[in-house]
Amino acid sequence: MAAFDGSEQGNGGLAALLRAAGAGLDAKAVRDLVRGVAAAPDGVAPDGWMVLVADDPSPALRAALRAVLAEARAAADDGLGVSPAPPGRLGALRERLGRLGVDGFVVPLTDEHQSEFPPDRARRLAWLTGFTGSAGLAMVLPERAAVFVDGRYTLQARDQVETALFEPRHQTEQPPGDWLAAHAAAGMRIGFDPWLHTADGVARLEAACAEAGALLVALDENPVDAVWPGSPRRRWRRPER
Repeated sequence: MAAFDGSEQGNGGLAALLRAAGAGLDAKAVRDLVRGVAAAPDGVAPDGWMVLVADDPSPALRAALRAVLAEARAAADDGLGVSPAPPGRLGALRERLGRLGVDGFVVPLTDEHQSEFPPDRARRLAWLTGFTGSAGLAMVLPERAAVFVDGRYTLQARDQVETALFEPRHQTEQPPGDWLAAHAAAGMRIGFDPWLHTADGVARLEAACAEAGALLVALDENPVDAVWPGSPRRRWRRPER
């Protein structure tokens, strides 16, 4: 489904439809309103909420608002906000890694811009583990996995993460590279998404893999995206490298 971006040219021109109807809300305010509508069950008149947007919505505006509502409901089913995350997610990721020919994977919290608060489409760490803090990283190996957080989140991580699946670790006291060097086996191939790491971060991972006799491998896809059915990223296209 095409998303309505609120521009006059794109996706039906939601902004133009709102102006033509004399609506007192702009496209962003409509989206905020629709998120609340999406969270509520349908009433006797499913389109009744539209009078909050305009007194007499045109057929075109009604169609646009229905599309925005459908988009919001799809986004609400993204699997985020579940803590701890269902254990099947880790199992699905490991299966995908096997198909890609790697034994492990590094899951940072950040997006392509190294954001501390990434958009939902990039919240892979939260989806995989259930951890929702603003600083963290997970490492997944065939038989064990760990979540690394700073001192602000040590208690939160234990509350939000299934500790039988992910070992909570203090990233300063036991840096991810040290953990990887200690637990990766010789000959392992450890995957990473090159869009999500700095040059210094990649160098540290390469050194850790070298110490363990493993190999760091840049992947063409992010395997978390491949196993995340409701990922908002499915409605977003990554720019060309």
